Amino acid sequence: MKRITAIFLAAFLLFAMPSKALGISASAYAVIEQSTGRLLYGKNENKKMTMASTTKVMTALLVIENLDLDKEYEIPSEAVGIEGSSIYLTKGERLTGRELLYGLMLASGNDAAYALAILTAGSTEAFIEKMNAKANLMGLKNTHFADPCGLKSKNHYTTALDLAQLCAYAMNLPTFAQVVSTQNYQISGKNGVRYLHNKNRVLGELQGGNGIKTGYTTAAGRCLCSSATRNGMQLICVVLNDYAWFEDSKALLNKGFEEYSMVQLAEKNKICASCDIFGGKMKKCDIIYGKDVFYPLKKGERVIGKTLLPERINAPVNKGDVAGNQYYYLNGEKITQADLVYSESVKKKFFNFLR
Repeated sequence: MKRITAIFLAAFLLFAMPSKALGISASAYAVIEQSTGRLLYGKNENKKMTMASTTKVMTALLVIENLDLDKEYEIPSEAVGIEGSSIYLTKGERLTGRELLYGLMLASGNDAAYALAILTAGSTEAFIEKMNAKANLMGLKNTHFADPCGLKSKNHYTTALDLAQLCAYAMNLPTFAQVVSTQNYQISGKNGVRYLHNKNRVLGELQGGNGIKTGYTTAAGRCLCSSATRNGMQLICVVLNDYAWFEDSKALLNKGFEEYSMVQLAEKNKICASCDIFGGKMKKCDIIYGKDVFYPLKKGERVIGKTLLPERINAPVNKGDVAGNQYYYLNGEKITQADLVYSESVKKKFFNFLR
C-alpha cells in the first residue's frame, strides 16, 4: 500500500474564536454533535450519576424498535398506580402503543413506562434486561438501568456523555424524533381526553430546539437532555443535577452553534486520485469518494487527510468497489474516514499470442 498525505485547513479563520465563559451549575454536562458524536464541551462527563426520567430515552427507543405502536393494548394491572409523574392509567383500559409512547415522553408518565415495558418484553424484569443489553451493545460502558422510568437510584446510573450518545442514537429514529419534538398531544379514551404537554422548555425557547427529555428526582436533581438543529448541524446537550437546567442547556447549545460548524471533508463522487490499472482495457481509472463526509470543527482547527491506496491495481475492477480509504486526523487522532471507490469498471485485457 502507498500512502499519500494531504494537509489542508478545514476552517474559515486562522485563529480560533475565544470561548465565552459560562457559569454552568450542573454537576456534570456533555455537549456532542449528533451525527459524529464529537464531544464539544464537557464537565465530569464520565462521572456515574443517577439520571431520573431521562431514563425514558432508552425505554422509548426499545419500545419503538420492538413494539407495534399502532396496535391497541390492554393496560396491565402492574402499571396502575405507579408513584411519581403519571398519565393516570386504569386497569383494563385500552390504548395504542403510540398513545402510551406520547404519555411516556411528553407527560413523563411512570405508569406509561411500566405499561410499555410489560407490553414490550412480557415483564418489567425482562425489559430491564433488554435495556442493559442495548446499553452494552451501544458501548455505553458506564450505564446501568434498574427500572424503566428512573425512580430508582440504587444501581441505576449513567454519565452525561453516555446519555448524550444514547440521545444521539435515539434521534436517528424518525418516530422518536417526532415524538420528542411534539409540544402538545391528546389521547382520547373511555376515561375521557388526556391533554399532554411537553415539559421540555427548550422546544419553545431556543432557536432550532427539537427535543428531548426532562427528569427530576430528589436523588438525581434536575436533569435535562436537549437537542437543537441549526445550519445543518444538530447538537445534543445533557446536564445532570442542574438547578438551572433550561438556562444552562440553552447557553451550552448556543455556545456550540457560535463556535462550531459542519465542514465538508469529502464530497461523494468527487475525484480523489487517478490510478494506473494494469492489464486492463483502460490504462487509468479515477478514484472517487464513496460518500459525503462532514465533521464539526471550530474556526481555526486543521484536519489532515491521508489517502491509502494499493501500490498496484490489477484489472478487472468494478465500478463502486472499494479501492482504498481516506482517513482524517485532528490533533493526531483519527476522527472519521471515507471509502474510496472506482469511478467505473475496467475489464481485463486478454492478449492473443497466436501468430
